[in-house]
Amino acid sequence: MKNILDLDNINFIINRINSLSNDTQRLWGKMTVNQMLCHCSDQIKMACGKIKISSTGNFLQRRILKHLILLGLPAPKGRVQTYKELDQNFNGTKPTDFEKDKEFLINTIQNFNQCYPENLLLTHSTFGKMNKKQWGRLIYIHLDHHLRQFGV
Repeated sequence: MKNILDLDNINFIINRINSLSNDTQRLWGKMTVNQMLCHCSDQIKMACGKIKISSTGNFLQRRILKHLILLGLPAPKGRVQTYKELDQNFNGTKPTDFEKDKEFLINTIQNFNQCYPENLLLTHSTFGKMNKKQWGRLIYIHLDHHLRQFGV
């Protein structure tokens, strides 16, 4: 399964990010392309423990939904509520310069392996404790979802 721990997958995602421009339009949802870049960076910062989000998950989400998502169950387009800490209209990182935000996301992806502590389970607010491999998979799925949102 694809994840951002594999260099080929990292390069594939980065090539897709590099094909975005400041005027790339979304196919669904409300975010602008620049908000999406910041949102995706915030998710990786959350995975590395740099952004804290309170627990919202329940037993079914931690035991069943988590595994379905990691297996590749697609998120319904425009139907998943974003955490306020990752929402650029609330507490998420505010977009600045498009190229700088794009570069920051690319650097954040490339540095995930180094920022995530080895042999540690960090808690996802909905899915509970996750290891590095699970986070790498979830980040890939999240990036893929939002890059598809912008047609790349």
